[in-house]
Amino acid sequence: MVWLDRLERQVLAGFGICVVAMAVLHEVTQLKDVAGTIQTQIVEDHYSMLGIAAEATQAEIMTAFKRATNKLTSKQQADAAQGSRAKLNAAYNVLSNPATRRAYDERRSVVRLVSMTFIGFSVCLPLLFGMMWAKSVCFRADLLDPDSFLGQVVFSLQHSEAVLEVEVHKDHETRSLGAQLAAVRNESMLQICSLSNDGAIHSHNQKVLDDDSGRSSVASPEMCWWHLPVLRESDILESVNGQSGAAMMGALRSLELKLQLRRPLVGGASVLPWLGEIRLSRSSGSERWGLNLTNAKDSSDSLQVRDIPSVGVAARWNEENPDHAFQPGDRVVAADQCVGADAMLQLCADETRTSVCFLIARGVLLPPGAIQSSPPQVLCRLSKREGEKLGIRVGRCLESPGKGILLEPDCMSRTIVKEVVQDHLVDRWNRQTETPLLPGCVVMAVNGEWRPEQFARELSKRSVKILFRPPTRRLAPAEVTAAPRSDAGRPRRIPVRIDQEELRPWAVRNFGALVPAFLSPKPFEEQLRNSLRKLRCEFIVKVSTESGRLGLQFKHSNELLVLQVAEDGVIAQYNCSPECERVESGDWLVAVNGETHPRRMIEKLTGTELELRFARPAARAAPGVWEVEVGRDQAEGWGLELKEETVTTVSGPRSAGVLRIQRVVAGAIHRWNESEGPQWSLQAGDLLLACEPEISPKRMLQRLRDSQKVRLSVLRWHAGPAPEPEASPVEPQRTHFEAREVTLRRALASERLGLRLVPSARDPTRTVVSEVVPGSLADRHNQAAIGSERIVPGDEVDSVNGDGDPSRFAEICKQQMITFRFTRRSRQLPSQGRGVPEPAEKTQAKGARAVAAVEADGQGAQGAQGAQGAQEPSSAEEAEAEPEPGGARPVPRSSEPATSPSSETFSKSRIVEDGAKSAQSRINPKPELATPSAEDACREARGALLCEDRGAVFQVPPRGSPPEASKSGLQGLSLITLPPAAIATLTAGLDAPSRERFEQGIHKLQELAATLHIGANIS
Repeated sequence: MVWLDRLERQVLAGFGICVVAMAVLHEVTQLKDVAGTIQTQIVEDHYSMLGIAAEATQAEIMTAFKRATNKLTSKQQADAAQGSRAKLNAAYNVLSNPATRRAYDERRSVVRLVSMTFIGFSVCLPLLFGMMWAKSVCFRADLLDPDSFLGQVVFSLQHSEAVLEVEVHKDHETRSLGAQLAAVRNESMLQICSLSNDGAIHSHNQKVLDDDSGRSSVASPEMCWWHLPVLRESDILESVNGQSGAAMMGALRSLELKLQLRRPLVGGASVLPWLGEIRLSRSSGSERWGLNLTNAKDSSDSLQVRDIPSVGVAARWNEENPDHAFQPGDRVVAADQCVGADAMLQLCADETRTSVCFLIARGVLLPPGAIQSSPPQVLCRLSKREGEKLGIRVGRCLESPGKGILLEPDCMSRTIVKEVVQDHLVDRWNRQTETPLLPGCVVMAVNGEWRPEQFARELSKRSVKILFRPPTRRLAPAEVTAAPRSDAGRPRRIPVRIDQEELRPWAVRNFGALVPAFLSPKPFEEQLRNSLRKLRCEFIVKVSTESGRLGLQFKHSNELLVLQVAEDGVIAQYNCSPECERVESGDWLVAVNGETHPRRMIEKLTGTELELRFARPAARAAPGVWEVEVGRDQAEGWGLELKEETVTTVSGPRSAGVLRIQRVVAGAIHRWNESEGPQWSLQAGDLLLACEPEISPKRMLQRLRDSQKVRLSVLRWHAGPAPEPEASPVEPQRTHFEAREVTLRRALASERLGLRLVPSARDPTRTVVSEVVPGSLADRHNQAAIGSERIVPGDEVDSVNGDGDPSRFAEICKQQMITFRFTRRSRQLPSQGRGVPEPAEKTQAKGARAVAAVEADGQGAQGAQGAQGAQEPSSAEEAEAEPEPGGARPVPRSSEPATSPSSETFSKSRIVEDGAKSAQSRINPKPELATPSAEDACREARGALLCEDRGAVFQVPPRGSPPEASKSGLQGLSLITLPPAAIATLTAGLDAPSRERFEQGIHKLQELAATLHIGANIS
């Protein structure tokens, strides 16, 4: 059934229903006696047959029976009279006996109830379908639901108006205004219908445009922002020289006119709405957003930007993003999916919010007649080969992301082209045509299908025909996204939008489970969205209420929904720990100390020691979802231990519809992990969402058994920064997170930034700084900065110029002024004060100093290191922020050469830093990476070791070096013997297998040192 289109499925379903109905009718016809009995005993009404009421007495029944029998005797039709006489006898026999009459009355009432119900359904269902069809015809099926978020945004835009004051001066020679006016809004206002080229308004407009000198222009001098004090068609005059209503016509005869007008944002003949999203981020709740907002003077229920102070987050955003800046007069239509002036003001006043996404609207004035001239529609025919992709992304006009789009007339609810990927099928077609398919084009139909909810299914077919309408005007040149660099088989991020109701099919949204599954087959992407929409991620919170109240406000339904987290409660104190998942409003409390029933959970909350299990929808949990393609050999297993994931419900645990990876053993997955590195490796705890095209756990397991090559969709969930490995019980440590901002400004446009950004080894959904290039802008900043203001490898990048999308980091880093928001991890021992955290780099460097206290000549070590740096090629040109097109984070190869400074610029402090980094990378490996074997450890022993006393790096010389250098090398290896305390320090944070391999490597190094000592004594 999957390969059939919708019409064929409906025809087959109707044919099957007809076959079943014919079979039933045939059986009923053959069983005449049964049919007669059913008709006589159940269907026919005995009271109607005798012509009496249901309350008739036995005498009335006898009289009616005799009267009906006499009528039948007088008739000549013997056959008809015989059948009627049998019915009369049956009715009299049933009603004359009180017992049978009582049973018949009960059966008769049930039959009448069922009949009325059936008739009601037979009448109501066609009526309901008719009303829905009439609604789709009269009100257009592609309009948005007025109660949804997008519907409320459309309502606000349609009622937005700019209020302007314009002064027009008439000269004595030309007293004509040059405008045709019409009364509107109950004849209380005047609307400009047309303008002439020889009136006072035309002269005023020309003077304003000449004085403005293009300062308010958008893309050309003919297009400008709507706050310009000119008069255009569709503008509405509210008052003239203080006069309103009918008195305005008399006031227009004056030579000096002071006009107060309203300019509609939507529906006018000269204005098109511009819509864009701006996300502002601040370091703390005390920092001001820097926007003076007032209620708009119209019925749009939106906010208007009055002015922008010079100090604040908005002013900093405007300085960093001049092409996408706030302007006075802008309309704030929504803030973080919140619509309404009062609700948005309350949200902006919330000090706990550090990031808000504003939906901004402003009008664009177009030349006269530009909106009415719609370009013709164009048909694009494409045929995909094996492995080819269209390279196009479509979506609703108002859907996120909105990076500044001009809304065409009557297209707010339509589907437009959001993105075109370079070097793919659509991009190659664009190069060969005069009317390309670019971002902003309105998609009218795909393969003859006009319904937007079917576009995704049609675009996935091999042959695609796209009917589109080019935009009337364009604010900026069309942007073409570079093609992703990931090859087939490499992991990629999946842009899954799981929190948008309008993506669900029309039938499912309106009828839900009543729609048969085989009548509405869904593509794989839609099935994946539905699976994620229902998926919940659970986490456990252990607190004690001895020090205060819990501080949670619930809504009691089938489950306990968290409405608010009190600031003075125990949960709020728990949320202050950055390494733990935060309990937020909207979470579900599903278990308390193992109890899952809501009423008994509330009783359990009165205890002092609580173990709370919370659930959070995947749409709000910020999951990292990616896709990998793995193949195996003929006799090879996958190497995965899988278990069906369960979620907590009132009735007990139930299946979540996904598989959890319990363990990764030797097999195809383990081999794939080693080839790809830790960034995108499949680890224990990851959730297997799908094995394309299967979604259910049983079918995924069956496909894994039957296939040699699979494509897996994987989810790794956590809230906030990636979790740290568990600390060792020998020396426990706690990880703290420090958020800060660093601003870099280029003196020249050609100046290199000098930062290499790569996916985090802990979590591939986050970006970290892997290297700071010497001599670059970032390196000069580090030399001038002190303490935590420096940028060091390992810092996690939260946002760049307020944008948190990693795929745009490379583009934003090309600007002159760049503001980074970093999160730095620091570790703290229990003996230290809470306010004095110790950086993780320093903690690991201390362990390295305890291991390698080498007595060597600092000058000689420096020269050796400089010689090595002279031989290695410089990679400073490559150490720039790497782009991540298409939302997919590139996976760095482990064989990339590390940047080494030249021997002339080497300093003693630089040697100490590099030595600490080298020792840290060998001695305290990342938890995701396997500990090197003994042979690898021996091979790495020939590298650099940290010198505690002199801060030098000891380099084992190559063959042919002087005896002094060899003697110094033997002295360095002789000090590898470690005390137990140092080993315990270095193994902190490692699991048991990694700790065992580490101790084996240390033992091999000690044996190597002893062997070298024996060889030196013999020589």
